[in-house]
Amino acid sequence: METKKYHSIPNGVDTDLFSPAKSDKEKILLRSKLGLPIDIDLILFVGHFSVEKSALHLLNTWLELHEKNSTSQSGIVFIGSTNSNKFEVDIDTVNTIKLKSKEFVNSKLFFIEETNNIEEYYRATDIYVLSSVREGLPNTLLEAMSCALPVISSRLDDITDWVIDDGVDGFLYNPGDINRLSLLLENLLRDVNLRKNIGFNARKTIKSRF
Repeated sequence: METKKYHSIPNGVDTDLFSPAKSDKEKILLRSKLGLPIDIDLILFVGHFSVEKSALHLLNTWLELHEKNSTSQSGIVFIGSTNSNKFEVDIDTVNTIKLKSKEFVNSKLFFIEETNNIEEYYRATDIYVLSSVREGLPNTLLEAMSCALPVISSRLDDITDWVIDDGVDGFLYNPGDINRLSLLLENLLRDVNLRKNIGFNARKTIKSRF
């Protein structure tokens, strides 16, 4: 009888550490602690400001929505290094993001260079976006899902589409498809119940598979 010699073991998540806020009160307290506004919906991005992580893609999408007044009560928290001495960081991307975001910095757009308590940012925000064009199995995606955040991720074959059941425990879009990302963001920003349902299913997926 033949047995498989190789088994795929995915990354795992500490679901006790990466757990959702227990109440709206806890979420408000966390935002106050982290210096984030308590009266708008916050989108979270985690990753270096590299070409491959595509933070600029998310910012451009949000800016377009903001011009249409679709995201007037929302903002983005960017967690990632802008230090050009780090090989992953693309200085042109950093400069473009700084230029485009300056009107909204510290009111609707927030930049965190690094943190040792990233789980607090997952608990304090409302939507997680992974806009990368290339990844391994991204821990940040798994951590966000474990914290019951509704996630929107670029569709990366056999990676993110292996983690996410599109429309059930998260949403997928083709890398660079700004129209699809825009639509998904609008839907989640407008529909709190949809966010809760997708987030609930996301944590369920992590607890059962990761």
